Amino acid sequence: MSPVKVTFLFSIIFIIFTCYHSTVSKPYEEDRIVGGNFTNIKLIPYIVSVTMTDELIHNCGGSIIDSNIILTAAHCTQFEEQHLKTMKIRAGSKYSDKDGEIISVSQIIDHESYDSVSKDFDVSILILSENLVYTDSIQPIKLADERYKSGTIARVSGWGYESLFADDISTELKTAFVPITNWKKCKKNYELLTENQLCAGKTNGDDACTADSGGPLVVDDKLIGIVSYGNGCGIGGVYTDICSLYKFNLTH
Repeated sequence: MSPVKVTFLFSIIFIIFTCYHSTVSKPYEEDRIVGGNFTNIKLIPYIVSVTMTDELIHNCGGSIIDSNIILTAAHCTQFEEQHLKTMKIRAGSKYSDKDGEIISVSQIIDHESYDSVSKDFDVSILILSENLVYTDSIQPIKLADERYKSGTIARVSGWGYESLFADDISTELKTAFVPITNWKKCKKNYELLTENQLCAGKTNGDDACTADSGGPLVVDDKLIGIVSYGNGCGIGGVYTDICSLYKFNLTH
């Protein structure tokens, strides 16, 4: 893909909207499943499993933005030259190890300002070698055009570990509802937190964990965050803030 086309791609994806701050905090609704639970891929058709090896072992999550574009975390793809030959995505399956549609990745574009220490701008775009075919189990997700207040309930999903001390990842898709937390309070727990990041989850609550990295944090069927990192599991974690990416523009 030429530099001009890549620049245009980022312009389309990240500059088309202007984020604004929501004045409404969506409270917890009693009929929602708050604990982590196994779920149906048709409820989360935008999620994909990102694999790095020929064995198709799950490594990270990702979100379908367009028929050939996946959004994931840069810390999942930072060794792109090593991984590109074998990197694939699995879409349309609730399992990370079977079923669904498998497509190779043809190009990896990490955010040019990604910082591996603070995980600032922890985002990467994967260009697929062919287009996904949309079904009830494979659909793109819209990007958030607003920032949600602390207390808003968001959905996080993935195939990651079920606890910090689990022996293996979950091969079946799980989902949980987590509250967005106050940025200043989160900064006290995560000193390297930047304005391009947001926090969600609470102590002794549902949370993302290892191997959920790159996966979606969603409110109102819009992608608001990308799973980035945390100081363990079940204590709340850090996500790349989608609204901070609207100026993401590749210039090289």
